[in-house]
Amino acid sequence: MSQEDVVSLADKISGVLEKEKNAKFPCKEKFDEINTKLSEIRSKISASLPQDQTDKLRDALHDLNNILAECLGLSNQQQNVKKSLVSAFSCCMPAHLSNKLSKVETTLQDILPAGIEQQVIGSPGPSSQEEDDVGDDYEWTCSYVDESMLYGDKDEAEKIIKALVKDEDFNAVGIVGSYGSGKTNLARKVFIDEKVKDEFPLRLWVCVGPDCKKHELLYRMLDNLGLETDEVEEIVNNSKAVKDSSNKDSAKIGVLLFILHWQLSDVKYLIVFDDVWCSTDIEWYRNLGSKPPTDKAWDDRLGYGLPKGNGNAVIITCRNEKDVRTMVDTGLVYTPKRLEVDEGFRLFKRAFDEAKKNSNLPVEEGLEKKLEEMKKQIVDKCLGFPAALMAAGRGLATQQNPCVD
Repeated sequence: MSQEDVVSLADKISGVLEKEKNAKFPCKEKFDEINTKLSEIRSKISASLPQDQTDKLRDALHDLNNILAECLGLSNQQQNVKKSLVSAFSCCMPAHLSNKLSKVETTLQDILPAGIEQQVIGSPGPSSQEEDDVGDDYEWTCSYVDESMLYGDKDEAEKIIKALVKDEDFNAVGIVGSYGSGKTNLARKVFIDEKVKDEFPLRLWVCVGPDCKKHELLYRMLDNLGLETDEVEEIVNNSKAVKDSSNKDSAKIGVLLFILHWQLSDVKYLIVFDDVWCSTDIEWYRNLGSKPPTDKAWDDRLGYGLPKGNGNAVIITCRNEKDVRTMVDTGLVYTPKRLEVDEGFRLFKRAFDEAKKNSNLPVEEGLEKKLEEMKKQIVDKCLGFPAALMAAGRGLATQQNPCVD
């Protein structure tokens, strides 16, 4: 297919989305986001995009066109079906379509590195920082990161991957450590590993954070699976379970868990729950490997919404070891290693160089040589903690006359 044909296909998709701009169909918001980038795709092609990239783009646009057709087909079916809990599911984004759409986004991300960002649950945007202090400046994490920004021993990720792919119904791994110890970095390394991508067709990243309510967490997950929030709310509010319940808030959680379970039931998944704080509601997170009960409501444990029996897996990062062991039960609990001198100094120096470049301050003559000579003292002073090393590098770079003696 020529570049002109690829442009024509992009125009076709854009035209359909424009025609259906007032329609409701699964994952419409995500399609609209992609549509805003089609003009950038055209400009890339007109600037003589390499043939291998053109071929990748062609395949991605073909997939996007097919996914759009299926979603519009589901929407048309819904128009003639009475709204009920079961029938309304037909207008939601099935997991296999959500998975295909995620692959298309990944391809477009490769071609447009500054364009479409990988979808993140509960995150305003990508962050290259490890974690931030809790409060108004809390830094939401996501799975997308420049791979050159990752650090640490490759063997650490391999140990976790081995635990995730064990021949079990369900595998849970916990990563525990204090703030800035590298938990999120390690989870990201596992999440983007090629073996993990091959093993788990569906991968979700959930930044939980402090004070996360049950319904907020579930809506984030369902949104990332392609379900429109207003449609899910209508399903929940109109369900018999909620209407007949004296405790509607609890019943709504149960219905949301049922929808989540249904949505994940036909695909092998890996879910990362990053930065979980569960001290105030430990029962909600207890033993994520729990199977849903047959004799009572599903409203009291997150694990009931996670299907078992297909080799599915979860990773939990947490600052409290007791809490993470409660969540993974008998699963592996791993603490990231502190960085060795060379790796730690590389992280420090990268943060220093980036901050110095942005500060427009001159580099003191001989400073870099001094830093190289003191690298062991720098890493030891920061206890090998990634966040401390990056903060030290940025702080030193913005000083007018830094003293490193």
